[in-house]
Amino acid sequence: MRLTSTRSALVARRPLAGGLAALALTVGLVVPAAAPALADETSSDPAQQEAPLPGADAQDPSFAEPNDPAPGGLDTQDPVESAATVEALSAYLDAAGQDPGAQALVAQDLAARGLDSGTELPGNVGTALASVGAAGTGPAAVAAPPRSWPVGTAPAGAPGLVTQLPVVHRAQVTNYYCGAAAAAQALLAIPGAERSVIDGQAISQRVLATDRYLMTDRNGKTSWAQRRLTIGMNRWLTGSDTGPYRWVDRPSPAIFLGAVHSSMNTARPMFVDAEETPASGRYNNHPDNGRVYSHIMTVRGWDSGTGEVQFVDPWSMAYFDPSGGTRILPMFWYDGHNFAAKFLGVFGIVY
Repeated sequence: MRLTSTRSALVARRPLAGGLAALALTVGLVVPAAAPALADETSSDPAQQEAPLPGADAQDPSFAEPNDPAPGGLDTQDPVESAATVEALSAYLDAAGQDPGAQALVAQDLAARGLDSGTELPGNVGTALASVGAAGTGPAAVAAPPRSWPVGTAPAGAPGLVTQLPVVHRAQVTNYYCGAAAAAQALLAIPGAERSVIDGQAISQRVLATDRYLMTDRNGKTSWAQRRLTIGMNRWLTGSDTGPYRWVDRPSPAIFLGAVHSSMNTARPMFVDAEETPASGRYNNHPDNGRVYSHIMTVRGWDSGTGEVQFVDPWSMAYFDPSGGTRILPMFWYDGHNFAAKFLGVFGIVY
């Protein structure tokens, strides 16, 4: 059982089995008193949920079909994505300290995305790149440890730290409104974001799905290729297509976990656009019916001891397995490294 507090984002966890060392981070994040109370793995008051739109069939998972062609090769020539990638890697190293395996992962990512030369790098990222190069072993030759989150130097048996943002659950009101629902979940957790700076409208999936924001109604999806989630969130918060939110295509586990760390530090919830297939397996009790799903969720928290990340799933309340009574949970935890490796290889993250 996780112990949470509405004011402190650092939450004590029970000692970890097997004496796993915990990562001791000083995040310094305080959730404002006006923010919604945290609710661990429970949905918000159903009375506050938006009613399904007429004709919407919540049991139909068609929203989860692949929503865009897959991006091309790993190419971060776009300066916005390049900056977001490097920032995530820097945050990953902040959490990892001087761990050589983490440095190797960062060097691999920089090389794969063409950011290992001619790119302005933060000090810790440049140091990691130099350290790997100085060892006489190129990034590809370094075998990084298969760990979910870099393990710190705390004494064996020390408790981990659970960091959470006050993200509340909102069930999507149509089969294809996962993006609009995830955006609503995030905006409700950002102080001062209750109304759009453009037109003063209150948070609503129907408003977010319009052409002004996510273009979900027009496209029948929240298009990853068109960057609609990034653009829509920035428009709501700043009135401009550019702003605090950026995207990264097909993030590695290091980039994903670094973005999670950055999200917790800035108190700005991030998003995943995840694809699950029969080969990748399923998460959060999604139906195993042989179909390929693409789905947008909001990230709420992470556990530094286990490497788990907490997701808020808008599709919960929408599906129940009639044979076994299995339901999709409003909130669930999943190993961060494995989630990125299994489900983020087609679309990506917005943070």
